[in-house]
Amino acid sequence: MLLASLIKKSLKRIKMLDCPRCEIELVTETKVEPNQSLEYHSCSLCEGIWVSKEVLNYLERIQEPVAIEILDIDKKLDQLIGLNCPSCGEDHLMKKAEHPRDERVIMDYCETCEGVWLDKGELRAIQQEGILTALAKLLGIK
Repeated sequence: MLLASLIKKSLKRIKMLDCPRCEIELVTETKVEPNQSLEYHSCSLCEGIWVSKEVLNYLERIQEPVAIEILDIDKKLDQLIGLNCPSCGEDHLMKKAEHPRDERVIMDYCETCEGVWLDKGELRAIQQEGILTALAKLLGIK
């Protein structure tokens, strides 16, 4: 009886996160970087990722210069669909914001737990910068 009670309490503390788009369980992954280990959660179906604000801040610092930016992100209309926070649960709608580095990326973020949902391809869009984009920024052209 005591063992069953302890297991039940432990399971309550271990909260499984579900994808806000597909509603399937997210897979916890760890990326080992120099001097740090980054934990994030990914969806095997839609390829979106759930990250903490701190992990996103670290990942945003990684910039990959490319000759041509090839974007593989959802249409803006699909990005505007309201999503519930995987961490805070149902009926906890996340806010939307354009990413400052790439306005084509519409991030979903939770003001309560400060988690961020990035749809497939959005992290790559944030990290990549094409030569023409870099040149335009340098010249002050938007």
